[in-house]
Amino acid sequence: MWAGRERGGRLDSVLYVSLIKNAALLVVLVFVYDYLARGTRRWPPLVNQLVAGGVLGGVAFTLMAMSWPLSDGVFIDARTVALSTGTLFYGTVPGAIGGSIAAAFRIHQGGPGVSMGVATIAMSVIVAALWRRVRATDRRDPGFRELWAFGFAVHGCMLCLTCLLPRSMFVDVLQTIAVPVIVVFPLGAALVGTVMVDQRRRRRAERTLRQSEDRFLAFGERFPGRMWMLDDELRYIHVNTQFAEMLGRERSDVLGRTPDDVWAPDVARSLRDHCRRALDGETVDVIEYWPSGGERRWVRALAFSVGGADRGGFIGGLMLDVTDMRQTEAELMRHAERLQQNVRGAVTAMGSLVESRDPYTAGHERRVAELAVAIAERMGWSRDQVEGLRMAALVHDAGKVAVPAEILSRPGRLSVHEFELIKVHARAGYDVLRSIRFDQPVARTVLQHHERLDGSGYPSGLRGDDILPEARVLAVADVFEAMTSHRPYRPALPHEVAVEELRDGAGTRYDVAAVDACLAALEDGFILSSGWDDGRPDAGAGDRWSESRAEGLDLGGVPIAGGVPDTGAVLEEA
Repeated sequence: MWAGRERGGRLDSVLYVSLIKNAALLVVLVFVYDYLARGTRRWPPLVNQLVAGGVLGGVAFTLMAMSWPLSDGVFIDARTVALSTGTLFYGTVPGAIGGSIAAAFRIHQGGPGVSMGVATIAMSVIVAALWRRVRATDRRDPGFRELWAFGFAVHGCMLCLTCLLPRSMFVDVLQTIAVPVIVVFPLGAALVGTVMVDQRRRRRAERTLRQSEDRFLAFGERFPGRMWMLDDELRYIHVNTQFAEMLGRERSDVLGRTPDDVWAPDVARSLRDHCRRALDGETVDVIEYWPSGGERRWVRALAFSVGGADRGGFIGGLMLDVTDMRQTEAELMRHAERLQQNVRGAVTAMGSLVESRDPYTAGHERRVAELAVAIAERMGWSRDQVEGLRMAALVHDAGKVAVPAEILSRPGRLSVHEFELIKVHARAGYDVLRSIRFDQPVARTVLQHHERLDGSGYPSGLRGDDILPEARVLAVADVFEAMTSHRPYRPALPHEVAVEELRDGAGTRYDVAAVDACLAALEDGFILSSGWDDGRPDAGAGDRWSESRAEGLDLGGVPIAGGVPDTGAVLEEA
């Protein structure tokens, strides 16, 4: 039968029906091959290639056995589609094996078209192998357009090979098969290739999913703690071995159960509360005392929602045994507290040393510390900052150990040289304290506690923000305490005088926030504790003040004018 010759080159519909049957069979056989490929994924690579080549050869054999004869010895079928796409996706070795099987069968069929048939088989494998290598289709998924271009290239070469037919058959065969080969076969290759791409992607996704599941399970088993998952009905859908061991159960005995089924009522109630908070969007992170292996241990428990229960999500949780960590932290805290007590003891001893050399100002540093802490707390400082300020206040006059005792206790007027020696105490205190490691800038605070915002202070004449906040607060507390406390050469000034000094100097000499906090504390009833053992000023001090005032003397560098000491001079006593 020669449809093309009988109809003057017109295409017979039977030819297209045959081609459609070939294409349908090819698609079915692709799925069969994919099924076999799944079953051989655990085999060695060489075995996989041999099996793939055998299946590919079987596909070509079946298509050739159902081919449509153009004439005696000349057949048309979709073997080129099968061999080319098979080689493109499954490799050169399977393609060569399948091509060899197809070529052997074509030789067995015989006829004048055997040369062309064997040549098209070899061409299909070679073109596909080269395309696979150049386009790296083993590592990437080609799109439909590329697959169509690939099919067009293969079957364009097929048409060129019709020249191998006898001259008497060449023109009629070319006219008959040209349109289906150029139109139908490339489209068939693109469709079959698309199916293969989809299957390869699905296999890759399944493999990735299996690997992900295996990794997750391995991670859960190696995780140094307990893992659990609850569904939206609060049933366990996953637990690791450590979690099951904590319950004294097998993993399979926990899955599908609720917390009420496996925990004591108090623990189950706590876990349900965690789940409720997690479903509300909170990441729960708590440390609790949980039962574990017949005893109770400290556990850090985390619970979080994934997806939300209303969207079919789940609640995940982690538990880490932190008992040893808690015990270590408790021991460290006890050790830190002992160190803190030692530091406080050293600070107290240092303050006592200063008081022993200047008994007339006994209690000054303690009272300054009390007021400074009250100011800092009103300013909202942290606990650590307040504690650092307190220690600095307790030793802010530590440098007076470098000042001769006779100068410190002299009731009379100081010379300029002697007053310069007094001013050295700020830096001397810094030199003593800087070798001690405090958590806060205690030494620098002591160094700067006589600095003033306008640069009129000492020892460095610092201005504004160059002065530490701690030093600014300490300066306010120091000035107020000095002005309102008794001295051997004058009685205490009224609180109103000290308050007026702070108000006048706020923003120029003193920090505004510190002054406001100090005045607020005083208005709320803050009272400085007494610096005298019996709670009263020394009687002798009052007598000396009266005698000195009557004689018109300057006491301690504080000139007397009209019976009231000059405020500016009094401030230098601080």
